Amino acid sequence: MTSLMRPELRAAAGNTASFQNRLDSTYKSGNVVQTSGATSEIERVLEREAKEGGADILIPVSLDDFVYGDWAPAREDIAAQVRSRVITRISVHQVGELDVQIGKVVSALRK
Repeated sequence: MTSLMRPELRAAAGNTASFQNRLDSTYKSGNVVQTSGATSEIERVLEREAKEGGADILIPVSLDDFVYGDWAPAREDIAAQVRSRVITRISVHQVGELDVQIGKVVSALRK
């Protein structure tokens, strides 16, 4: 799993407390999903799904509970569409389980 991580996280992985702090600050949903780039990407994927007759292309992944409560994009329908799906929960607090959780996402992507 550490081979998929950014270099600074790989370096911190040996020290559990340091690793957890880096994960907490780096991979918070609010830091990612609120960007205009993320919102645009979600919109494009939902449009593509509609054009392809309802194909499931978007696979939401949650690192925390942000998507369920605090996330409020300008277009409320975007949040509703994402929340209506099965959202894969990846807990960054269970470092030993990351390989299993990421494996499930990779398996879904291969289908």
